[in-house]
Amino acid sequence: MTQTYPLVLRVQRVGSNSRNRYDEKIIEKAARHNLREIKAELLENAANAIDPRKSHLNFVLRGEGTAAAVVQHMEQLIQAANAKILRKDNIRGVELVFSLPTDSTIDVRACFEDFLNWVESHYQGIPVISAVAHLDESAPHVHVILLPIKDGHFRGSEIMGNANTLKALRRNCVEVVGKKYNLFNETPKTGNDKKRDLEFANELIEYIRAEPAVLTELRLRQLLSEIFAKNTDKLRSVLANQLRKRAKRHKAKSFVGVMTKKVKSLKSDFVAA
Repeated sequence: MTQTYPLVLRVQRVGSNSRNRYDEKIIEKAARHNLREIKAELLENAANAIDPRKSHLNFVLRGEGTAAAVVQHMEQLIQAANAKILRKDNIRGVELVFSLPTDSTIDVRACFEDFLNWVESHYQGIPVISAVAHLDESAPHVHVILLPIKDGHFRGSEIMGNANTLKALRRNCVEVVGKKYNLFNETPKTGNDKKRDLEFANELIEYIRAEPAVLTELRLRQLLSEIFAKNTDKLRSVLANQLRKRAKRHKAKSFVGVMTKKVKSLKSDFVAA
């Protein structure tokens, strides 16, 4: 029986994190990340899933090979279209992230090229300013950044669409690209399925707490990295709140400890006459 895999496709604004969504240099920062120009991300102890030993396997499908050149090309396109950023919340870039399973035998370069051809056909008239494939993380994937200009205006929200258009987008991607590589949309889970998944997740958390050494198993670490990577914004928010609470507790404890610490009785420096 032929092995089939779920199609994984995300459509998001470049800089979806609330801290940088209005950053004027967000395209440059995204390009620097995609082209592995941020040295801090390539350190062994960096807080990400990048394996710098494999970064040489990454490849560029469209656009320039440096972030500076990507930005220069983008500015030329904006100038040619006579488009302007009119509001701070204008979406400066739309990103599609297409991933393949870690255990598949799919021809990555051919599949990503077919996917990119589909993107250019589906978003006719919307320039692709960068497309970079990453093979140095747990799952092979490609980042495609669109410049959301239409009729001389930035129309990022319109180009991204809503939940219904995203469903239609995925269906179309499966028809045009997915079936060629045995990639199909997953069947939506029922309430009982989600309940069982949640119960299993809680059991797994308790097991890891009791047996932390299990995290040395490479395959488990890769799977957890993939799951965490899909929820980075939420995880950052939760962890930041926990760190703030911990800091407050520590500060309060330290203050109370100082103020209530027992003081040794002082001996008089004077001798009674």
